[in-house]
Amino acid sequence: MKNIKNHIIKSSELPFLDSEIKEAVNMGILILYTIKKSDIPDSKYLIKSNINSLILKNNGDFLKLRENENIVLDAIVYFSDLDRPQSASNLIKNGII
Repeated sequence: MKNIKNHIIKSSELPFLDSEIKEAVNMGILILYTIKKSDIPDSKYLIKSNINSLILKNNGDFLKLRENENIVLDAIVYFSDLDRPQSASNLIKNGII
């Protein structure tokens, strides 16, 4: 995955995704991607843990467990209205550490 960008959305855009999962995404425990191209109808997001990956619809509802589908990822998603830790480089640049 080269040149992957960040995509910032409000948490209300994925009403079927639990708030605990959204917080885990912003903390970097889970990674949420937008799907650019897929063989799976209605697929919009892919959420990845260290165990497996789930394919989600555009409202955050579960669609299926990822197996060997052909999927092209577009961006990493974060939520603008939830806490998100600052990167170490930003903390240094701002004189916090």
